[in-house]
Amino acid sequence: MKLYIIPLIFMLLSCPVGANAAEDFVITPSGVLAEYRGNASEVEIPSGVREIGERAFYKNKLTSVKLPSSLERIGNYAFYGCTSLETIMGGADYIGDGAFYGCTSLSSVSKDYLAVEIGEKAFFGCSALGEFNFGENISVIDDFAFSKTAVKSVKFPEALSYMGVGAFSQCQKLSSVSFEEGIKEIGEEAFSKTPIRSITLPDSLEKINRGAFMECLELYKVELGASVIKIGTQAFMNDAKLYKINLPVSLSEIGDYAFWGCKELDLTVGENVKLYSHSLPEKENLPDWLFGNVLINGEIKFIEKCLTNR
Repeated sequence: MKLYIIPLIFMLLSCPVGANAAEDFVITPSGVLAEYRGNASEVEIPSGVREIGERAFYKNKLTSVKLPSSLERIGNYAFYGCTSLETIMGGADYIGDGAFYGCTSLSSVSKDYLAVEIGEKAFFGCSALGEFNFGENISVIDDFAFSKTAVKSVKFPEALSYMGVGAFSQCQKLSSVSFEEGIKEIGEEAFSKTPIRSITLPDSLEKINRGAFMECLELYKVELGASVIKIGTQAFMNDAKLYKINLPVSLSEIGDYAFWGCKELDLTVGENVKLYSHSLPEKENLPDWLFGNVLINGEIKFIEKCLTNR
């Protein structure tokens, strides 16, 4: 018996501190990683795990995580507040709400991290995250999913069908955005307060929601697709450098304050477009703006009262 005790003790002592051990992972019979109890800085999740459960790594001190190919879902707040997490290797189809919220050191995400759906505030406040690869299957980017990250450019595929409120708002380094055909609406404040300089929107797009490009102070040119029906309230408000935008014949409504503060912009608006008292840019040396001056077919006309159904 003594012959076996000594080698066993030697093996335990020689094990690196923080190394992954089977007992560190609490895994249900259905393949859900319910809890991580270890203290390793580099974590490799066992093969066969299908889902990382809610708050499984909540505020853990890990610096990197390797996800198995079997993984399908990352639960809500799974890595919430892991401020030391720098690298994610691998991916999952679904990323839950707040999954990586506040991971302020996260700077590297595998290019094969090809999610189909990214939940609300999934990467909110990941201030070191400068790049994220949206694969061809991404269909949903929920509210504030990448708000306050450091992403510099984004390219969206045809599969994208929904972009939520503030999805990329306040991304202070975001300068390049491109879309393929597919998306029909851009969410409220989706790109507000970003340094985008110019953007071309696809023919599939029908609606630009409230404040979608509000306070984009570097935005100077917008090319709208042929199917835009409505430009929402405050959609381009205070885009002070905006001087060029085309309005397609499909356009039927421009919301209140949509171009308020765009003092470099002159617009020609069709007679059948529904306008509100402050739909178009304010101009100097014109009659009282209190009730609204609008530019219709190159001619300033005065609207005496706001239209209804605002």
